[in-house]
Amino acid sequence: MATPELIQFEADHLTMLKPRSWDMTDYKAVDVYALGKALREGGPAWTLVTPDEIVACGGFTLIHRGVAEAWFLGGGNMGDHILTLHRWVKRLIQSTANDAKLRRIQAHVHEKHLPGIGWALKLGFKVEAKLEQYGLDGGPVFLMAYFPNGDR
Repeated sequence: MATPELIQFEADHLTMLKPRSWDMTDYKAVDVYALGKALREGGPAWTLVTPDEIVACGGFTLIHRGVAEAWFLGGGNMGDHILTLHRWVKRLIQSTANDAKLRRIQAHVHEKHLPGIGWALKLGFKVEAKLEQYGLDGGPVFLMAYFPNGDR
C-alpha cells in the first residue's frame, strides 16, 4: 500500500474522488465540479492522495474574521489510511487556526453519520445544536464546534 501524500486541493479532485456510500446521496444532489470550485475559493483546502487514488479532500471556508466552516469528503478506501488521515487533519486544524487566527471552527455532521460524529469528537469538536430538517435529505444535522484556544 502506497504512503499518502498531502497536496493542494483543486476543484477537479472532487470529480476524481470515489465517494463513500454515505456521501453518494450528496454527490447526486449537486454539481460536484461547481462545489469543488466554490470550496477551493472559500479558503485553505487539501487533498490526500496516493499514486492510485484520491483518499480524501477537506478544508475550511472562511465565514468571517475568526470563524471558519470545516468540510471533508472521504473516498471509499479512506479506511486504509485512517491513521495517516487523522494525523494530517489534526495538524491542519491547528495550523489553519493559527495562520488564519481562528477562534472557532464549525462543522455540520448528519445525525445518522455516526462515524463522522465520532471522528469529529475525537478531533476535539463538541456538539452545540441539532438542526432539524437541515441535511440535503431533509434530515437532522448536528452543528459541531471546535475552539482552538480551548476557551469553551
